[in-house]
Amino acid sequence: MNCHACGAALTSTARFCHKCGAQVAGGQASGWRAGLPWGVAGA
Repeated sequence: MNCHACGAALTSTARFCHKCGAQVAGGQASGWRAGLPWGVAGA
């Protein structure tokens, strides 16, 4: 699998590209983190 933004090779478990930081398709939060607003998660 390759990054859609820069073309770097990605592992099958990657959620973000190690080269450019782009989010890999399907890398959604799951479980209890999925419902947390960004402001609360960083507090």
